[in-house]
Amino acid sequence: MVSLKHLRAFVAVCDTLHFTKAARAVYLSQPALSALIRQLESELGVQLILRTTRAVEVTPVGKEFVLTARRLLAEFDSALADVCGVRAVTRGRVTIATLPSLCGTLLPGVLVEFRKAHPQVEIHLRDLPGDDVVAAVLGKAVDFGLGFSQSSKEIRAQPLLRDRLVALCTRRFLPAGARELRWRDLSDQPVIATAHGTTIRSLMQSAALARGVSLQVAVEARQLSTVIACAAAGLGIAVLPSTGVPAQLPASLVQADLTDPIVHREISLLTLAQGTLSPAASAACDAVLNAIAKRTGRKARRRAAAP
Repeated sequence: MVSLKHLRAFVAVCDTLHFTKAARAVYLSQPALSALIRQLESELGVQLILRTTRAVEVTPVGKEFVLTARRLLAEFDSALADVCGVRAVTRGRVTIATLPSLCGTLLPGVLVEFRKAHPQVEIHLRDLPGDDVVAAVLGKAVDFGLGFSQSSKEIRAQPLLRDRLVALCTRRFLPAGARELRWRDLSDQPVIATAHGTTIRSLMQSAALARGVSLQVAVEARQLSTVIACAAAGLGIAVLPSTGVPAQLPASLVQADLTDPIVHREISLLTLAQGTLSPAASAACDAVLNAIAKRTGRKARRRAAAP
């Protein structure tokens, strides 16, 4: 069987045309090097090296074969470097499924810090509704997700942060001086809602149902930026998570707390209950946890994967 050791020995002889120098280059004794060349020639059934008392020459067949040997060694060394790079997180690819509300607030800052530490790692974001985030994790379409779910046999949910549903609207929808709205205050107002299948829509409907409120959805949109733009245009009262409210709101908008009840949403780091993350994905998870720890003052700690 031809091994990498045979190829390295043969290439060293071709490079030096000297058995002693070649043996030194590959850290072998001269007899061991000579044995490798004989084994290689025997395995291939051709003579590769002509060795006389005066000189070492490469046969025509040897000159052709050394080109292939060099290519094979280069490909192996490159593959080995790739594996080492992935292990050291100097390269790789991480795919994250995340709620859209996090894409415009928390996540960009996290990725800035992660990219500073790991500039060669590619980041692929998939901003998805809540149900689709969970489905992407379960379907192994992403490395991990940031969304709303409970732990189960299939998925591990590590709580990250807790936000709440709030209202954005122009001042004409708020009583003078008011800073909050009750859910029943929405019953006779046009509501701007996110699409079905989103976590926000599910929580909104549950809260309204709990208070016997029938919401009048005037506009439905999938992207939070669209919801906010519609609210700024005065089309109604937008319901969205507090983490999705941009730092700078349009001048026409005000934020109001939604109360009676206050509806909280727990966002978790979602991974498969069985399985392990790549080094790059594991580092990205740690970056998210560290960012949340700085924000909340809690110690970052990631639960170990199941064996």
